[in-house]
Amino acid sequence: MAYSGYAGGKGNFLNTSNRFLGVRFQINGQTHYGWIGFQRVQGAKQAKLYGWTYETIPNKPIAAGR
Repeated sequence: MAYSGYAGGKGNFLNTSNRFLGVRFQINGQTHYGWIGFQRVQGAKQAKLYGWTYETIPNKPIAAGR
């Protein structure tokens, strides 16, 4: 079941722009790292996805925004 909604006006994304969320996930049983970039929508309590990437080499770190 999916859920979406607005949880309030608090947190590290409030009144900011160009934030990154680090991710870790499995591909064929191997751990990969990446990031998802968000940008605040001007005048709204929303953010939009503006970029994402992940390292294709298992267990290799990746810097956010690279």
